[in-house]
Amino acid sequence: MGTIVTFYSYKGGTGRTLALANVAALLAQWGHRVLCVDWDLEAPGLHLYFDRYAPPAKGGLVEVVAALAKGQKAPWQRFVVRTEVGALDGQKRTRKGKGRLDLLTAGKPGRGYVGRLQALDWSALYEKGLGLAIEELREEWSAAYDFVLLDSRTGITDIGGICTAQLPDILVLMATANDQSLEGIVDVAERARAARARMPLDKPVLHCVPVPARFDVHMESAISGKWLQKFATRLEPYYRTWLHSAIAPSEILAHVKIPYVPVWSFGERLPVLEEGTADPESIGFALETLAALLAHKLAHSDVLVRNRDSFLAAARGARAEQDASRGEFGADVFVSHAAADGELAGRLSRALKKRGLNVTRHERGGESALSREQSLRGAKNLLTVVGPEFGGWQLEETMSFLKMANAPSQRVVVLLTRDARPGDVPPLLRDAPVLDDRRPESALVERLASVMSTHARQGDPQHGLWGRRAERSGRELSARIRPVKGERDLYRIDLSVTRSKDAPPLRGVARFHLHPSFKRHVRDVEVGKGRSVATLSITGASAFTVGVEVDGGATVLELDLSRAPGAPKGFVEG
Repeated sequence: MGTIVTFYSYKGGTGRTLALANVAALLAQWGHRVLCVDWDLEAPGLHLYFDRYAPPAKGGLVEVVAALAKGQKAPWQRFVVRTEVGALDGQKRTRKGKGRLDLLTAGKPGRGYVGRLQALDWSALYEKGLGLAIEELREEWSAAYDFVLLDSRTGITDIGGICTAQLPDILVLMATANDQSLEGIVDVAERARAARARMPLDKPVLHCVPVPARFDVHMESAISGKWLQKFATRLEPYYRTWLHSAIAPSEILAHVKIPYVPVWSFGERLPVLEEGTADPESIGFALETLAALLAHKLAHSDVLVRNRDSFLAAARGARAEQDASRGEFGADVFVSHAAADGELAGRLSRALKKRGLNVTRHERGGESALSREQSLRGAKNLLTVVGPEFGGWQLEETMSFLKMANAPSQRVVVLLTRDARPGDVPPLLRDAPVLDDRRPESALVERLASVMSTHARQGDPQHGLWGRRAERSGRELSARIRPVKGERDLYRIDLSVTRSKDAPPLRGVARFHLHPSFKRHVRDVEVGKGRSVATLSITGASAFTVGVEVDGGATVLELDLSRAPGAPKGFVEG
């Protein structure tokens, strides 16, 4: 179920709607499904932030409530406007990501809006069951979206409790540094909690997130510090329902306060897209922190205080990790390579695409950091091209992927270039499958396609690495498995590679790739002279997958021993 967040301010001029719109944009950029609802019916304006990214609305919340007043089902889906924001790279207007940002405006624009609004008798509507209808609306929104952000009316109104008490899971309370604004949000927080306690519906604790807004830290630092401490002291009870016990309110306030930046006072804009979020003194930086806090559902606040970068990285990748746990990926392969290896990476990428795989290719400078990170976290596999120039940013990408990968759904595969040495593979990739560009390209592409289209299997690292076929190009890999006499739970495994009747003879060496638990898990076997067969006998306790390279690496074979004909039950289930 999605999370509903209300943005509220007791007084105007806090930048509440700006904050909501920009937080929504970031959440959508990070892959979440976001719905923004303009509940400031007397002074609507949320839609102005998305004019550049969406068509005009044909209706909105007023029309939805009017339908409810007539006893009709709320037709909110009819009036939702899809924006481009979730599909855009923040630095360029290019399509990107799986996230989306939808907008439900206050109502159909035009002269008739005020009349339609004034025709709504909220007291009468509640007597007729509007409360239950809104609860149904809440459930529908929560089912359809990861986050629903409500822009609430300022002050205290007859219908204010809908946004501040009934609907939200989280209440973001924005206030400027003056007593009217501060005491106003305290009053509303208390009213919301009291109203929630009186509701006949069983609802969880309402979490409040106070946010100092339009906070000028450059002028009169002593005064700004005094006001931060005043916020911390006065609002301490509202942090304690979610703030980590080791963190003081003043510490979290230092991270979530939104600075006053005069240039963003002009017009309705999205600085997180136009300016970015890298500058610690920018408004985008502060709004990104707030977005990450919401993405984490207010959890891990201690990590935010101690290591904001880690907190942000986890927030950006949260949706991708959820998708990965369900086996859903934005791409089959993310290809990371240095500029010197661009030709090889491009050639292999094109070949994999011809085999129906979704390939994202990257070299440094090709896209923004945020866009690159989203692509990396949304990939099923990372293909790391390791050449003499490997290191630095490629190593960072690999480490990032390994940290968030959902084993066994995702994995890293190393491609060693012709001019690289095995020693160039870094220690953290020691257990990753390593493919060698010295092999014929057709065989290399075959293996890559097999790896990238197959789920890894826990504890069976050869599974899917060798084409998933035991018979190919006139060669066949087979196995005979039988118990070892006098040894409990041990089995003799006789592996054979043979040629079909009309195929050319086997020559040279057959390279067997066994489970890494074997002391020598890569073994070369000479083809039997005059018989054109390669055999290998080993002893094992349970089934695993075997890969074989023959014909100088041009042909690869793979056999899952659990499916070998006649395999004993104890061996298969072992």
